[in-house]
Amino acid sequence: MFKQVKMWQVQCDRCGRGCIDDYMGIVAWTDKDSAEQVALDSEWRKIDGKLYCPDCYEIDDDTDEYRPKPPIR
Repeated sequence: MFKQVKMWQVQCDRCGRGCIDDYMGIVAWTDKDSAEQVALDSEWRKIDGKLYCPDCYEIDDDTDEYRPKPPIR
Protein backbone atom coordinates (compact mmCIF):
# COMPACT_ATOMS: atom_id res chain seq x y z
CA MET A 1 0.00 0.00 0.00
CA PHE A 2 1.08 3.58 -0.62
CA LYS A 3 0.04 6.55 1.44
CA GLN A 4 0.89 10.19 0.90
CA VAL A 5 2.32 11.88 3.99
CA LYS A 6 3.33 15.43 4.82
CA MET A 7 7.09 15.88 5.31
CA TRP A 8 9.36 18.89 5.82
CA GLN A 9 12.53 19.89 4.00
CA VAL A 10 14.69 22.96 4.51
CA GLN A 11 15.44 24.85 1.31
CA CYS A 12 17.99 27.61 0.95
CA ASP A 13 16.39 31.06 0.76
CA ARG A 14 19.00 32.15 -1.79
CA CYS A 15 19.53 29.24 -4.21
CA GLY A 16 16.64 26.89 -3.37
CA ARG A 17 18.85 23.87 -2.73
CA GLY A 18 17.35 21.33 -0.33
CA CYS A 19 19.16 20.19 2.79
CA ILE A 20 20.24 16.55 2.75
CA ASP A 21 21.54 14.73 5.82
CA ASP A 22 24.95 13.70 4.43
CA TYR A 23 25.36 10.84 6.89
CA MET A 24 21.98 9.15 6.45
CA GLY A 25 20.93 10.54 3.05
CA ILE A 26 17.62 11.75 4.47
CA VAL A 27 15.98 14.61 2.53
CA ALA A 28 12.78 15.23 4.57
CA TRP A 29 11.64 15.05 8.18
CA THR A 30 8.32 14.63 9.96
CA ASP A 31 8.44 18.06 11.64
CA LYS A 32 9.87 21.51 10.92
CA ASP A 33 12.03 21.65 14.04
CA SER A 34 13.88 18.44 13.15
CA ALA A 35 14.43 19.62 9.58
CA GLU A 36 15.83 22.92 10.80
CA GLN A 37 18.08 21.30 13.41
CA VAL A 38 19.61 18.94 10.83
CA ALA A 39 20.27 21.90 8.53
CA LEU A 40 21.94 23.91 11.29
CA ASP A 41 24.01 20.86 12.26
CA SER A 42 25.09 20.62 8.58
CA GLU A 43 26.68 24.09 8.49
CA TRP A 44 23.59 25.88 7.23
CA ARG A 45 23.02 29.29 8.86
CA LYS A 46 19.87 31.09 9.95
CA ILE A 47 20.30 34.80 9.19
CA ASP A 48 17.48 37.27 9.85
CA GLY A 49 14.98 34.41 10.02
CA LYS A 50 16.03 32.87 6.69
CA LEU A 51 18.04 29.69 6.10
CA TYR A 52 21.11 29.58 3.86
CA CYS A 53 23.17 26.64 2.63
CA PRO A 54 26.98 26.76 3.04
CA ASP A 55 27.39 28.06 -0.54
CA CYS A 56 25.12 31.05 0.01
CA TYR A 57 26.56 32.88 3.01
CA GLU A 58 29.88 34.45 3.89
CA ILE A 59 31.52 36.15 6.85
CA ASP A 60 31.40 39.95 6.93
CA ASP A 61 35.01 41.06 7.43
CA ASP A 62 33.95 44.20 9.30
CA THR A 63 31.59 42.60 11.82
CA ASP A 64 32.77 38.95 11.82
CA GLU A 65 29.11 37.92 11.44
CA TYR A 66 27.54 35.70 8.79
CA ARG A 67 25.68 37.41 5.96
CA PRO A 68 23.95 36.12 2.83
CA LYS A 69 25.83 36.46 -0.44
CA PRO A 70 24.27 38.81 -3.03
CA PRO A 71 21.15 37.44 -4.77
CA ILE A 72 21.60 35.09 -7.70
CA ARG A 73 20.75 36.70 -11.03
